[in-house]
Amino acid sequence: LLSLRCGVPRVSGAEVLPLLGAFWRLAPDDYAALAHEAADVLTLRPPLDVPRVLLAGAPVDGPALHATIESLGAVIVAEPGPWGSDAAEEDVALDVDPFTAVARRYRTTLGPRTPLVALQQRMRALADGVEAVVMLLPPTDTVFGWGYPALRAWFESRQLPHVCLIVDPALPLGAEDHDRLATLVAAATPRVGARRG
Repeated sequence: LLSLRCGVPRVSGAEVLPLLGAFWRLAPDDYAALAHEAADVLTLRPPLDVPRVLLAGAPVDGPALHATIESLGAVIVAEPGPWGSDAAEEDVALDVDPFTAVARRYRTTLGPRTPLVALQQRMRALADGVEAVVMLLPPTDTVFGWGYPALRAWFESRQLPHVCLIVDPALPLGAEDHDRLATLVAAATPRVGARRG
């Protein structure tokens, strides 16, 4: 499923987020079978030839914000967090000291205890493959906003269009934020042609 989001994607973020999040609700064998079945069907779709957007910042657990952004003519190709792009990470290693294995796993898992440097490295790596970034900082955020100034400076140095939304992702966006997203998608559009050279 994740590979269908790489390069020129074949699935929208609003469609794939529930498929990725099902990882936490189903038995492993059932999830693997259903995920493979879904991937086989989605592989047959034509590519989505629209600007690719990274939904960074606080993790989301529902597709509402994805659907809003994608309704403007973009596609979300990554949203770091346990319910999205990071749902299918590697399991905890069983062949090393258990405490070391758990510590390594938690160091790579995006969350409130993720070291700031690791968070920035993860976001920068994901931003290399997109034309725009939406940084989500809900009003209740006390974690991800700390890293935003450094990420914003990096986005600007790369001339990567971005917008910061200080909203609850489960609620409908106001007109001003909706307009800001529409402007972002429009600014990202010329990069699509440049990507194909």
